Amino acid sequence: MAAISDVIGDAVAIAIVCFVVNISMAKLFATKYKYQISPNQELFSYAVGNIVTAFFHGFPACVALSRCAVVEGTGGKTQVKKRWDLV
Repeated sequence: MAAISDVIGDAVAIAIVCFVVNISMAKLFATKYKYQISPNQELFSYAVGNIVTAFFHGFPACVALSRCAVVEGTGGKTQVKKRWDLV
């Protein structure tokens, strides 16, 4: 139980930094490609993803700034289609 209290402060700090970096990158691309994001929904999805990952000894999810910039700069696209693109 003492180990949990030793890392809780660090875990909160890491979570805040990851969220701020993720939101700033999402806002950057949302502005560039003219779409809306919801910080509340982003926070919820990162929280659920990281909690589930923690049970399987995974790493916290966070955006990779340089990798995103390189992929976006070279014309990379996601394989996930937007809902309205499928209609």
